[in-house]
Amino acid sequence: MVQYAVFTVSGMNRQKELDELNTFLRSHRIYQVEKQFLSGAQGACWSFCIEYDAQVPVKGKNTIDYKEVLSEKEFAVYSKLRDIRKESAAEHNVPLYGITNEQKLHIVKTDGDIARHGKDRKGR
Repeated sequence: MVQYAVFTVSGMNRQKELDELNTFLRSHRIYQVEKQFLSGAQGACWSFCIEYDAQVPVKGKNTIDYKEVLSEKEFAVYSKLRDIRKESAAEHNVPLYGITNEQKLHIVKTDGDIARHGKDRKGR
């Protein structure tokens, strides 16, 4: 489930705020971070809007066991998409992440066409 968190880093408690932000970033699966410098009558600060997945646990070196977090049907679709990505990367001589990354593969929503038909884009 995608959620959002906002952190503000100002001049007063800067190190404490940075430590809290970094702890949060290390302990969650992060999809996107937007930052903006704000300046006004009450001073200046950095604001960070973080898009993250609250349901995906972070283990070890940012690895996820998708068999644990996806249903059997979702994992079958995920596996098929991963295979298509691997074939496409090899075909175009690019690294896997040049096609897409693992995190984006697991959030792809489908009506089950790939799993139902058992075919990829090449008709296999």
